[in-house]
Amino acid sequence: MLSCIYHGWRYDGSGTCRKIPAHPGLEPPTSIAVPTFSVAERDGVVWIAADPSAPEPPALPGDLHPLRSLPVERPAGDLGEGWPVALGEGLFALIQPIDAGTSMVHALVSPDTDARAASRRLEQLRRTFEAEAAA
Repeated sequence: MLSCIYHGWRYDGSGTCRKIPAHPGLEPPTSIAVPTFSVAERDGVVWIAADPSAPEPPALPGDLHPLRSLPVERPAGDLGEGWPVALGEGLFALIQPIDAGTSMVHALVSPDTDARAASRRLEQLRRTFEAEAAA
């Protein structure tokens, strides 16, 4: 069961509402439902896929740890190839295409990397990638 933190509505694994606490005697109609997605946890990262036929999430190489994710207004192919993409200074990324012109960059760092410096570097890279696209 998954519950809405605000209303308390409870949904089952298929996305169907099963309980509305404000109306305890009401059997929620089946039309009250939410979309569902495939979810997997691997190496401390929760991966969500809108497409149920999506491949298994990749294993994080070595001792890399998740830092953050951010959108970049550039096609995935423009940002790098392979996994992980080395961005320098202990910063690595998994590049995920979102649509024809936008990618999601999931940044990872090694334990000895300064997370604040890596995050600033990631923002700098985003500005550079987007400026190149605009030129």
